[in-house]
Amino acid sequence: MEWWNDLWLNEGFATFMEFMSIERIFPDLNVGDDFLAMRFRAMGKDSLNSSHPITNQVATAEQVEEMFDSVSYEKGASILLMLKSSLTEEQFQKGVVHYLSQHKNANTQSEDLWASMSQFTKKANITELMKSWTLQKGFPLVTVTRNGTKMTLQQERFLLSVDNSSSSSSSYLWQVPLTSINSSCSNASSCKSVILLKEQSATIYVPEEVQWVKFNIDMEGFYMVHYGEDGWRDLIILLKSNHSALSYQDRASLISDIFGLARLGKVSIQQVLNLTCYLVNETSTPPVTEALLQLNHIYRLLDKRGLLQLTARMKAYILELFEKLIANQSWNEEVSITQQKLRSSLLGTACSYNHEICIEKAKNIFLNWTKSPANVSIPADLMRTVFTVGIRHCDGWDSVLEAYSNSSFEAEREKMLQALASSADIRKLIWLMQTSLNGEDVRTQELPLILTTISKNFEGHLYAWGFVKENWDKIIKKFNLGSFAIHNIVMGTTSEFSTQAHLFEVKNFFGSLKDKGSQLRSVREAVETIQLNIQWMDRNVEALSHSL
Repeated sequence: MEWWNDLWLNEGFATFMEFMSIERIFPDLNVGDDFLAMRFRAMGKDSLNSSHPITNQVATAEQVEEMFDSVSYEKGASILLMLKSSLTEEQFQKGVVHYLSQHKNANTQSEDLWASMSQFTKKANITELMKSWTLQKGFPLVTVTRNGTKMTLQQERFLLSVDNSSSSSSSYLWQVPLTSINSSCSNASSCKSVILLKEQSATIYVPEEVQWVKFNIDMEGFYMVHYGEDGWRDLIILLKSNHSALSYQDRASLISDIFGLARLGKVSIQQVLNLTCYLVNETSTPPVTEALLQLNHIYRLLDKRGLLQLTARMKAYILELFEKLIANQSWNEEVSITQQKLRSSLLGTACSYNHEICIEKAKNIFLNWTKSPANVSIPADLMRTVFTVGIRHCDGWDSVLEAYSNSSFEAEREKMLQALASSADIRKLIWLMQTSLNGEDVRTQELPLILTTISKNFEGHLYAWGFVKENWDKIIKKFNLGSFAIHNIVMGTTSEFSTQAHLFEVKNFFGSLKDKGSQLRSVREAVETIQLNIQWMDRNVEALSHSL
């Protein structure tokens, strides 16, 4: 890259190649599932007004630090995947090889990559297509309206906003490579249809006998799709009757899209819950983990509002959806990486909700481990769950802290630290935050992880935020303003607030900092997120209470 404004050319390109290389050499690792989850998270960040274009003006040291974020890494990688899926394998590979060889030992701009890609395809103007994704922030929402054989497609910016006047997307226009399959031919490899949506709207036609259409095959495009009431109804019927007609990537993307559309106010919470009903028959990892992430977030918002009855009903609904799948999980060593991710997410959720069988299983493993740590092996994917249960239900804090201090394996230490930060004992949590800030028994670099983990749980979330306020001057001496660590601290401790009182408190605190943090993009993101949480609660709590 020639300048920091094109940082994504280093980091986004490297992230993309990391996934592609590992997927090719070690297919059993299923890193494509991690890439899919990463795209969901990137879209969550890019849906906010505080986001920025991939190629962005950079003038200060803090702005340079802030460029090392989700947009540069994750969105950058995601638009390269979208471009790859729009070309043939050979065209894309030749374009990458040409780019790397042409600019070996040199600095480049985004246009250099697009010029290399353009050498090997005449189907589209690659430079113009990709500029629409790198020079403007956000991503498109494609709304599909069907009338018989006619389908109208309209694009607008997907922007989560509490200010309707700022949601106008008339100045935003993308060149969207729209892929689709339908009920008459749902095999993505042989039936894939691709059109380039270059205008605000377009019309396509489908045979009358087509019952459903799914756009954005395998979620390879960086856009969301709204199918309208009839379209969602048809897809929900499909999921309930024969969900395997769609790939697991497509099922996960439908889950992500409908929760996102509910935040936007385009679909009701009843429609969301109607779709999630199919999950009683779901066994694939990405749809389950995406659904759990979305549902758990709603649970924590309700919990931290103190809505005890609704929180209990939400918990019961989640456990009912996944009861069969939870019961089928083994607590022994698991070879499959995909299965490890699935059971880690399922059992972590179940035990956090005090699922009786889950708690008993985890307690037995933990107690056996405390008796003979050298001889009892806890599966790596279950460590965090087992240690958290041990700390919260078996008075196991000292045992886990000792094991953390003695362990030389970084991945193991991280799980132990997350378990320690999940304690319900406030005094221990305060000690953990303080000792990490001081760099004593726990390294200072672990502070963002500790604060984020404490903030997830009801018992500690206000103490974590209070700790940040009281120690801000010390924190910014340890971490650079604009750094990823500061972003994680700010967002980690505030992202589940949903009251006007907390919004005022966060705005007031950061507004008083002036050049010590008030100008940070992460602060704008935090304020936006709280406002959106308030809006979501105002829109959905009553409907949710009637639906559960």
